[in-house]
Amino acid sequence: MNSSQRKEFISYFRKRLDALDYFNATFENKIHAEKQSFVDMVNDKKIQPDNPEFKKAIFKLDCHVLPTFRNCILLGACTFVEDILLRFGIEVIEDFSEQTRKLKSRNRMSTIRRYLKVLESQLTIDFTPINNDLLLIDDIFKIRNAIAHAWGKVDSCNNHTALRDIMSRRGWVYESEDGYISFSDVAYAEAIGPVLELVEHILDSVPVSDE
Repeated sequence: MNSSQRKEFISYFRKRLDALDYFNATFENKIHAEKQSFVDMVNDKKIQPDNPEFKKAIFKLDCHVLPTFRNCILLGACTFVEDILLRFGIEVIEDFSEQTRKLKSRNRMSTIRRYLKVLESQLTIDFTPINNDLLLIDDIFKIRNAIAHAWGKVDSCNNHTALRDIMSRRGWVYESEDGYISFSDVAYAEAIGPVLELVEHILDSVPVSDE
C-alpha cells in the first residue's frame, strides 16, 4: 500500500464513520428528547402520569421506536465493517474478491472472517493481539443475523441457544420480556469500538511504500 492509497482509505473510513456516528447520535437524542417532553408535561402537571395517552406514548417510544432504531444502527455498524474491509482488501490485494469467493464455496465462515482470512494470508497480518475484539465482532454479527432473519425474535432463530449465551456475556444486549433482542444505549459504542481497533491494527500491520 502506498501513502496515497492509505490516505484515501483513511479518508473514506472517517467519512463513513462520521456519517454513522451522526446518524446514531441524532436519532438517539431525538428519541430521548421526545420522551423527555412527555415527562416534562407530567412534571409541570399538564398531564397525569396515569393518563392512557401518556402511557401509550411512552410505551411506543420505549417498545417500538427505540428498539427498531437500535436494530437498524446495529445493522448499519455491521454493514460498515464489511464495507471497510472489502474496500481495503480490494485496494491492496488484486484478486481479493475472488479469494473470498473461493473461501465461501469451501466452508461456512462468515463474510468478515473470510475477509480477515485472506488479509491474514496475503499480507501476513497477525490478528492474535486483537482476538478479543474479533470475538466481540463475531458476537455482534450473530446478533445482526438474528435481527435480519427473524427480526430479533430469539426463539424464532436457529441459534437461539448461542444468542442467549451472547446475551449472558454482553451486558449491552438482552432479551426483552416478550422474547426479542434488545439493546441498551451503549450498544452502538460497543459495536463500533472493536471495529476501530481492527482498522487501526490492519493499518499498523501493513507497510506503506511509494516505490
